[in-house]
Amino acid sequence: MKAKSGSAPSRSATSSTDEDKPTSNTATHAHTRTAHDAHNSRKTTGVWARIGRADKAMSARIHTGDTFMRPLLVALEFSGHGIPWIAGAVVAFLLTAHSELLANLLAGLALDLVVVGLVKAIVRRPRPSYNVDDMFATVSVDRFSFPSGHTTRVAMLAAFVFFLANVGLESQTVMEAANTATAPTSSSSNLLPAFVLSIIEMVNISLFVIVWAVVVAISRVMLGRHHVGDVAAGIVIGVAQFLVLRHFIWIPAHHATYMQTTALDTINTWKASYL
Repeated sequence: MKAKSGSAPSRSATSSTDEDKPTSNTATHAHTRTAHDAHNSRKTTGVWARIGRADKAMSARIHTGDTFMRPLLVALEFSGHGIPWIAGAVVAFLLTAHSELLANLLAGLALDLVVVGLVKAIVRRPRPSYNVDDMFATVSVDRFSFPSGHTTRVAMLAAFVFFLANVGLESQTVMEAANTATAPTSSSSNLLPAFVLSIIEMVNISLFVIVWAVVVAISRVMLGRHHVGDVAAGIVIGVAQFLVLRHFIWIPAHHATYMQTTALDTINTWKASYL
């Protein structure tokens, strides 16, 4: 009898310990949930979250559903599309004498495709909820919004033309100085020297392309394709792409001429063999 009475407290203690375990586990889970909720709260109220919400709100206000404006916005979209630019640059590279210019334009367009595709695949930001899925000739990463590929492209092109205009201004000034030192004076000269007219033409082209790039960038938000942040990042990335092209990738004239000659020889060989 004593042994039985002695063993009873042991069972009671064991039972009490077993009953305490669920309580301890419940407390642990509750603490974990609390920490998780606090983490989510910090995520939704953090700086980046607030910026994201402001970006979406601003983009929604700029977006226009006006059917009258839509054809113009779609035309601007096509003007900055990669396919016509790449196709046009390839044809011009093969058929004109400006091999260095066009070879580097093609290099810049190729760089843009790679950079934008990688960033879109990594960031994977969805397009605005009000975007109409009717874009021309898209690929899988084009369903993502950040950055705006049209904006990176037109920004890179604007920087490209601006660079050419400045190089042209410098070369024209040097040529005019040399011509002025050696050429005889003439009372029947034009009101504006030829080099001044060339400078005006270059500046006008440069300004036109910059204005076009800005209008295309704004149209991406108005059309509902992108948020403001996507376009702002696109401008920065596009200019950065040109700087990389100019300082690290630029194809010299003799290499560009060799590439052009090789391409034309290959095409002629193919035509002779199959046509």
